[in-house]
Amino acid sequence: MISPILQFFCANTDGKIKSVDNGVTNNNDEKPDQLQTETILWQIGPDDYGVATLWARYPDGAPSAFHRR
Repeated sequence: MISPILQFFCANTDGKIKSVDNGVTNNNDEKPDQLQTETILWQIGPDDYGVATLWARYPDGAPSAFHRR
């Protein structure tokens, strides 16, 4: 039996936004993206068919199911 303990993690995400214009190379641009903190809630538990599932969601969102192959 899998314990349905709800857990969460916070991640600081950052990166770069890159745009490429195939017609005018002067319009190509790369700039830093804004730093954001994300919280994702997750738990491991069975789905409707009893299959072990990783459930993940944002605090205000619906859960997404991830299954092992």
